[in-house]
Amino acid sequence: MEPYMYKIDQDGDTILILQKANQPIAAQESDLPWDGALPQYLTEEARRNEAEVITRTGRQHANRREVWMQLSSSKLALAFPKCRQMTPSNLPDTRSSIAYKYILLAESWDEKAVELVMNIIHGRTANIPERISLDMLTKVAVVVAHYECSEALKPYADKWIAKLDEPFPTSYSRNLVLRLFISWVFADEFDFRELTRVVVRESRGPMHSLSLPLPERIISNLNELKKGLGKHSPTCSSIYPAHSAPSCCTILPDALVDGLRDVGLESVPNAQFSGYSIVALEEALRRFERPNVASLLWSCELHGSLCFLPAEVNHVLHGLQLENVQGLDLAQFDGTGKSVKFDD
Repeated sequence: MEPYMYKIDQDGDTILILQKANQPIAAQESDLPWDGALPQYLTEEARRNEAEVITRTGRQHANRREVWMQLSSSKLALAFPKCRQMTPSNLPDTRSSIAYKYILLAESWDEKAVELVMNIIHGRTANIPERISLDMLTKVAVVVAHYECSEALKPYADKWIAKLDEPFPTSYSRNLVLRLFISWVFADEFDFRELTRVVVRESRGPMHSLSLPLPERIISNLNELKKGLGKHSPTCSSIYPAHSAPSCCTILPDALVDGLRDVGLESVPNAQFSGYSIVALEEALRRFERPNVASLLWSCELHGSLCFLPAEVNHVLHGLQLENVQGLDLAQFDGTGKSVKFDD
């Protein structure tokens, strides 16, 4: 089957060969389901959103479509830093019949997204759409990220983002992952901070990548941010200074477990928060404060006094700073906040 040719520049000296075109944005093997420590606090919407994120659609499907695009090396060099030092083609003999000075290879990208980027780069903007779907914008961002040309596309991206049909995500979902990737590529500091905040609050494990080239350091920093929210002190002396003996420190955790179990918490979350979301923890704490549970008192026999168990639990979990969760600062990943570098 002959490849389809897009003549972006009729006199262009460069050919882009896009192989296995139009692969979908979908979960990959590393996008695993999360553990669910508090399933009773997971809404039906959250269940649907999570299922959508991890649904696999066969990324490497049977489509072997190959697309060629005739381009201008001078236009590419102006917009794409990595094209400024191109060398004449040195492809194997199987491609020796291609009469172009430069040959670029790509795989799996959406051909319409590539066409859109290349038309803008080559000044063919008369037919650029006023609005595009979130999926298409994400596919455009994949191409932009690879060629490090966010500055050239950002004016268009800002308009497309403003006209998206999908509302700004306020809960963890497939759309949130797409918008987070877009905010990274086009250096939108506000969106990046807000979206990463949602991830920290609602995730119960590592963020899913959906095969998007989001740098691993962002995902790992999100995990570290969640783990570093605070240090709990599950001891009687944490709120009652007079109760500092080792006996108190060993007795109180058992009492805490009994009280926490009533609201679905078998124990205070571990440092990794594995299986827990902050949203679910907040809901569990609200349940703990209800009258039928809030009357629980634990007797510290060592000192002959009473400890108000809900207050102790809230004090312990308050150290996690659940109410003060912030998202990531885009500037900490890139000095300029305007370009993204990915390994080829």
